[in-house]
Amino acid sequence: MIRFSRFLWVILLSVGIVGLDSCQKAKPEPELTSATIQGNWKIAGLSVDPAFQGVTDLAAALKFLGETCLADIVVSFKTDGTISYDRPASCASAPISQQVLQLLFAGAKYTETGTTVTLTDATNTQTVATKTTLGGSMQLRAQRDINPGGAPEKTTYIITLTRQ
Repeated sequence: MIRFSRFLWVILLSVGIVGLDSCQKAKPEPELTSATIQGNWKIAGLSVDPAFQGVTDLAAALKFLGETCLADIVVSFKTDGTISYDRPASCASAPISQQVLQLLFAGAKYTETGTTVTLTDATNTQTVATKTTLGGSMQLRAQRDINPGGAPEKTTYIITLTRQ
């Protein structure tokens, strides 16, 4: 009986330790923010829903393909409401990244009110994005009627930016 009792305690103690070890802290949820987007930002992430050609994390997929352009550029949201981005050498041989940048920022202007940013592209198409913060990052979440390839498909874009 004593052996069984010790065995039972060892099992209970082991289960308790494993149970405590497997507890994960809840991931913090992004919070809506009225902080300004004005300034210089790096693109830390770009994801889409639904998946484009089987991929939801475009930034990671492009990096896997050898295109580091998105991670290398700095996007500037200027005080006059214009958006610009630099063109590092890594973008010269990154045609897919260039297409994504054209879709998102080429010739674009922005306005922001509270927790929203309205992007207006060169054709005067407006996209309203919700701003959220998570740690030192800002996320823009918007829906457009075209996918990253330019085809007509309602797509949600989530762009994660880190301030420079």
